[in-house]
Amino acid sequence: MKYSLPIIFIISLFASACSTPILTSETWSPAPSKDRDTEILGGYWLPVAKFPVTIKRAKCVVTIDFGDATFVPDNVHHYRVAYNHDPFSADDIAVETDDAGLLKSVNASSDPQYSAVIGKVFEVAGDVAKIATLMRLNLVAGANHCDPDVDVEVTALVDPTAAHPAEAFTGLLPPDMTVKISAERAAPLAQATIRQSSGCQAGASGVCFRPPWPYTITVEVSDPTLTTTGSSRHKQQKEHQNTVDKRFASVIPDPEVIMQITLNRNGPAKTDIKLEFSHGVLTKYENNQPSTVLAWVGIPADILKGILGLAPSSGSAAGSGGE
Repeated sequence: MKYSLPIIFIISLFASACSTPILTSETWSPAPSKDRDTEILGGYWLPVAKFPVTIKRAKCVVTIDFGDATFVPDNVHHYRVAYNHDPFSADDIAVETDDAGLLKSVNASSDPQYSAVIGKVFEVAGDVAKIATLMRLNLVAGANHCDPDVDVEVTALVDPTAAHPAEAFTGLLPPDMTVKISAERAAPLAQATIRQSSGCQAGASGVCFRPPWPYTITVEVSDPTLTTTGSSRHKQQKEHQNTVDKRFASVIPDPEVIMQITLNRNGPAKTDIKLEFSHGVLTKYENNQPSTVLAWVGIPADILKGILGLAPSSGSAAGSGGE
């Protein structure tokens, strides 16, 4: 049976000189029904996060770094995830931060699976940015030149609370830059977003969050004269509270490995968006809920399909909402 009651989220700071108030259940209330994607998910609420994305290209190798995520506790913009929740448990999930405001642990009073759900939602921010970055890279097969002497570094702030969130990505790279992306394995795939670690006390009631995924992206650029001149640079204003350490390396999967974004809409097995790569080349796009992931960054799924030149896979789940 599926419930749609909000989980009470508590973000508590370690005892320190920090005088930041603790967020209580009164701070975290459900968004009104008119919220822009209420009809898509339903379920529980998490705050939205802003985070910077930095793209560096050196010697024709591109790395993408997702910086610290700053949560925005405004009761208007939220992440949320549907999960089977015991409505009689008053305090299922607690998010603990250290004295610098960085995420230290996620604990569940009822079931460790709840912690895994929260960790997966933290992961979504990085995953969506990765897709948006691939979009801005303007994938074009056949580009076969890269000048190893031309280095590029640009940074943009991903802000899903903006009036037009997609604008956060304009200026990541010049629009006329055509590239060919191939994958190169930098380290073994991390199979889980949630890992137990000696760095925090994880036990039967919870687990620790550690963002994985080290990869590299090899890019061949069609314009050898490309420089950073005119590239947009945004700086993130560091806030004292409610920040989560969200650093990622660039992400392109191993050959024949599927990169998935899972929102746990009806449990951890359901996948909303799936991108499949064959030897580093995107070969398949599947989407069984076209608005779920991309809506909050203002990028419709059909735009993604158009840029990639792909139609949804015939294997996509039924009831895709009409793409």
